[in-house]
Amino acid sequence: MGVLLVVGGRLGDRYGRRRIFLVGIAGFTLASLACGLAPDPAVLVAARLVQGGFGALLIPQGIGILIGAFSREQLRVAVGAFGPVMGASAVLGPIVAGFIISADLGGLTWRPIFLINIALGAGGFAAARRLLPHDPPSAAVSIDGLGSGLLGASMLSLIYGLIEGSTAGWTALPAGCLVIGLGITLAGAAGLWATVLASGTAVSVWALAPSVLVLGAGMGACFSSIYDVAIGDVAPEEAGSASGALSAVQQLAAAIGSAVVTTVYFSQRAEHGAGHAMLVSVAVVAAIAALCLGLAGLLPRSAPADEH
Repeated sequence: MGVLLVVGGRLGDRYGRRRIFLVGIAGFTLASLACGLAPDPAVLVAARLVQGGFGALLIPQGIGILIGAFSREQLRVAVGAFGPVMGASAVLGPIVAGFIISADLGGLTWRPIFLINIALGAGGFAAARRLLPHDPPSAAVSIDGLGSGLLGASMLSLIYGLIEGSTAGWTALPAGCLVIGLGITLAGAAGLWATVLASGTAVSVWALAPSVLVLGAGMGACFSSIYDVAIGDVAPEEAGSASGALSAVQQLAAAIGSAVVTTVYFSQRAEHGAGHAMLVSVAVVAAIAALCLGLAGLLPRSAPADEH
């Protein structure tokens, strides 16, 4: 999903965000059915790949539709509602899935966590057809096949390397991927530069709960506002591309954050024990937050006039 988010957003700009949203939610729902009925792990993995691909069509259209449907003054309120819903969904999804697996509904073990998407997807598809505004396709928006391929390969290498390295250890494979991904990115940047140059252009859960609550509140506040800051000035015809880029960056950032924290934790636990590992991991998170806080001064202090 992270690999294709930018392309999914661009397709929404080209062929209409409502249309791509409907294609995405329909495909995601059917892929969920295939996951729930998978007879073996190979089919399950293949269906999950298809599910991720359609998810990449679905997710970027949300912000794009908001930008096209609301004025800048209205957009702030709309995004303020959209952000918490996205955050709550990300948190509640694994919790509900865990509950469903534990309940072992009908003796189906893990399968209902995918089969529940049939009802959710069908309801979402019906609501989207009825409620989403129609937006025409734009022939002026082009799809850069080479650029999309380079970006996809770069994201795949980076995300796979980060996930694999943080769970299985930093062997030659994931490190070769943290190198291939960056190399592809640098190659793409070099090509872009040349083109422009040529053309001229151990505690209890309850003891941790207050701190986790504060962390969650802080992340929620950032999550709600980052959309307005990052894409508030984007023209409606570029909304899908901008939303896809933002979503892709979030996926990559999540992979980087997980890789950093888990790597630090497991390496420290092996040498000094779980308690020390947790302290060091929290210190790393605090340092990252402090760095981001220092960069907050780069955020724009005023917004341009609303021209659409």
